[in-house]
Amino acid sequence: MSVRPSIGDKDFLQKKQASTGKYNNVSGKVDTGLTVEVKEYMKKNAQRLKKKPGELFTRYSTVALADQVRHYFPPEVMEDGGYAHPMDEYRGGQREAFDTTEFLVVDCRETADYEACHIKGALFYPKTRIYHATSPFLTEMYAFKNKENRVVLLYDLEEEAVCQLANTFFEKGMDNVGILAGGLREFVQDFSECIEGESPVPIVARDTRLQRRADESIARSEARSSVAHSKPKSLSTSLAKPRGSQDHFRF
Repeated sequence: MSVRPSIGDKDFLQKKQASTGKYNNVSGKVDTGLTVEVKEYMKKNAQRLKKKPGELFTRYSTVALADQVRHYFPPEVMEDGGYAHPMDEYRGGQREAFDTTEFLVVDCRETADYEACHIKGALFYPKTRIYHATSPFLTEMYAFKNKENRVVLLYDLEEEAVCQLANTFFEKGMDNVGILAGGLREFVQDFSECIEGESPVPIVARDTRLQRRADESIARSEARSSVAHSKPKSLSTSLAKPRGSQDHFRF
């Protein structure tokens, strides 16, 4: 008995289609927003800023401080039109107004450490000065003391090194004292362009995808919230509203 030959190529469905390159940039994964990984990342960031038992001060993020430093120290433009730091081109120049909390940045490390490297605009403050009965604060601190939207921000290489000092500041009447979350060690990892001198610790390249996705999730949430508050009443709601006696038909 003869077998009837098949029509066409029997391996047609197994052949790989030639790529046109049109969809090479399309990812196989869809960003659905607040995934478990991003949510956990945001939760850890929020916990880092929380007060711990016995703390009288407030923690502030490295992002908030970097925002102010960039405002007062805009990107350096070189003679050829380029930027002194590679990422300055994408961070923009100086803004017209600085409408957030203003920091008086205070470096509480040793003199040699401050001279070798410090955050731009930071003042030097020796920790032993707090025990001077006559003048425990710098002159510049009195202009910030207990003023609205102003904070005296202390930092050391590690944030734990200024916790006790910040508590003492508060006890001596500086109610608006704060510390830099993560200290200088954490700050230089993401904002090395905001310091003067060489970093006191090695700078390790980071994966910023989680931070970017967290920012996008927050932006989407805020956008949905603003739309919900400005949403007009539906037609069915307006029709369901009871009419007054003057709206009744008259014959």
